[in-house]
Amino acid sequence: MRRRPATASGDSRRGEAESVLSDSQHKPRPFVTAVKSQPACDKVSDWLSKDSYGQVPNYLVERQLEMAAQLAEEEAQRDAADIPEGMRLLPEDERLQTLSILAQSKADTEAKLRALPFVLATQSKRQLKANLEARLHELSEYQALLQREGVLVSL
Repeated sequence: MRRRPATASGDSRRGEAESVLSDSQHKPRPFVTAVKSQPACDKVSDWLSKDSYGQVPNYLVERQLEMAAQLAEEEAQRDAADIPEGMRLLPEDERLQTLSILAQSKADTEAKLRALPFVLATQSKRQLKANLEARLHELSEYQALLQREGVLVSL
């Protein structure tokens, strides 16, 4: 076998490898930065002075409206599923109107009852008083039913 001449550091290949290894350990490798430099002050002030600065873009507003409409539709479908067949949900304005009519009717019935004499001598007067009291009781029950929200009525 043929021998290579010896060097001061030993094997020549080993010396190269050690020197490369030691260089890479001690010297940082340059790398390309992915961060862009900051824009100049003029560009920032130009951006801030735009008319649309700080406003929500139209496409986002439209998307929010679409989402709100979709949620309202889903909620209406859930509510409709809770209503039994042959019934309907009484609208709020109709419920309030009915309550005001009931209050007026109750006030009229109470006025008629107060107009009766204190002593009822005849059977017809006693019967009228009983009918008026029954009507007042009935109107009070209807008012109690309509005081709640989400009243169901038959079709």
